[in-house]
Amino acid sequence: MADKHNDTVFINLDKPYEVTFSHVAIKRFSAIHELSVNQIVAAVARYDLATDIIFLSLNGTNPTMTREDLDKLIEKEFDRGNMTFTDVISIAADAVANAFGIEEGEERAEDVENPRKAAGTGE
Repeated sequence: MADKHNDTVFINLDKPYEVTFSHVAIKRFSAIHELSVNQIVAAVARYDLATDIIFLSLNGTNPTMTREDLDKLIEKEFDRGNMTFTDVISIAADAVANAFGIEEGEERAEDVENPRKAAGTGE
């Protein structure tokens, strides 16, 4: 069984929202963007995909929130000077890292380029 991580990621918009990249969010993200799980870690470098990670994470607990709602809330925070593009990418990256149990300082890109082989499979 995997270790539980207690790291919680929040995005502060009109109020603080917990960003949890859950099993369902991962499945939806993977299907929508036709990305394998190994490609998701690198996907956060693309701003459009980072915002989708945040949206799907929030939508699980806030099903009435639309992508347009999220875009408007983020834009308000940009206009107020409370958030930058880098903040959005960082929030998505932290949510993905928590979902996959990636510890701070691990080489995330390396894991994507050279995924770990399953023990005993010879592959």
